[in-house]
Amino acid sequence: MTEIDYGIKDIIENFNIMNKNINEEDLKVLVHYIKETIKKDYRLVESSALLLNTLIQGKGIKYIVELGSEILNNPVILVDSAYKVIAHSKKAEIEEKFWKENIEKGYCSYEFIKEVKKIKEVKQAPNSNYPFVVTCYASPIKKMVSKVIIDHRCMGNIIVLESKKNFDEESFKLLKTLSDVISEKLDKNGNYKNLKGLMYENLFLDLLEGNIKNENILKERAMSCDFNLNKDYFIFCVQLSKIEEKNKLKNLYSFIQEKFLNFKTVYYKENFIVLIDKIDMSIIEDEDIKTILNKNNVYVGISDFFSDIINMKKYYNQSLFALKNHKNYDDNLIKYSDFKVLDLIYNIKDKINLKDFCQNSVYKLIEYDKNKNTEYFETLKSYLKNNMNMIETAKSMYLHRNTLAYRINKIKDIIDYDLNDGDKNFEIYFTIKIIEEIK
Repeated sequence: MTEIDYGIKDIIENFNIMNKNINEEDLKVLVHYIKETIKKDYRLVESSALLLNTLIQGKGIKYIVELGSEILNNPVILVDSAYKVIAHSKKAEIEEKFWKENIEKGYCSYEFIKEVKKIKEVKQAPNSNYPFVVTCYASPIKKMVSKVIIDHRCMGNIIVLESKKNFDEESFKLLKTLSDVISEKLDKNGNYKNLKGLMYENLFLDLLEGNIKNENILKERAMSCDFNLNKDYFIFCVQLSKIEEKNKLKNLYSFIQEKFLNFKTVYYKENFIVLIDKIDMSIIEDEDIKTILNKNNVYVGISDFFSDIINMKKYYNQSLFALKNHKNYDDNLIKYSDFKVLDLIYNIKDKINLKDFCQNSVYKLIEYDKNKNTEYFETLKSYLKNNMNMIETAKSMYLHRNTLAYRINKIKDIIDYDLNDGDKNFEIYFTIKIIEEIK
């Protein structure tokens, strides 16, 4: 006999003492009811324990969803707030064609989302993870849905399809437990820390990961989150990983979030990324932003302008390249455009001999500096960098203008160029960049 049977035997004996004249048939019905109730409670406790134990064991989301499907004896699908499919149980068990298509694509189509939002049960669903049943005119299969709630915000939905077992009270309780477990897992999982309930964020994350390569898919997902693809943007990337003090990091993060409240932002690989419309370029000249960046010794990488959003990853990498090579940069706002030549050199240096593309006259200048202990190479570099502006060059090198004028004339004699030829100046500046890279 099991523990349940012993428990029921005690109940019967006590009941017989109190009710000696009870009908035997009624007693059998009562016993059966008690036995089934205890069994249900036992199964519920056991299944809940299995789900909760996945957190202790450190199991992944896919494992938890698969286990939830086995316990509920029905297919389970987990989508985030942008209707991207995060995990699902075995494909073979999912019979509904709409969900088969969504799983195949990895996200729900714009038309599908639009129709879902019209469903009465979805519109009236409370902001809690208590399950509710959804019926759809387009499908005979009932669904039970539970929201994934983190910090009082809906981060996604768990959908159970009534395919193998009819929904009952136990199904509702188990789905709620599954939702609690998944919410806890997502809250602690760094891969999902960006899910703030804003639909465009997941689109950005997929673009930054290079997961979207089809223009039609991009257009459909952009439409779903009301994102305008027909604009010029640039990426403003703040490297938060460089800040070691937690209080400083928290204060800076809060400041940036508040300052860019009206812009589309996403947190990705310890970087705070802002996508800024070209017409709002003036935001980067904001004195408050400059002050707090300077105060915290934090640099920002700024990409080129772009309209091909599908290549967002490329422009994000531009901002990172600028940040990586910002040494001796006077400003905290580092523009990739100032490092394009260097990026070109990085990309070709392993394929060709860079010295073959250098102007020999620059090497003559370096040799002259070495023999005469002069600084003509640095002077020429600064002069070209400042667009041959004598005042700005003198200021940046802390030289008197007459001293600079003497040096420039001397440089012209050594390299045998008058420095008024734009093409020659580019060749010289390109050579300087190559020499710096070789060093």
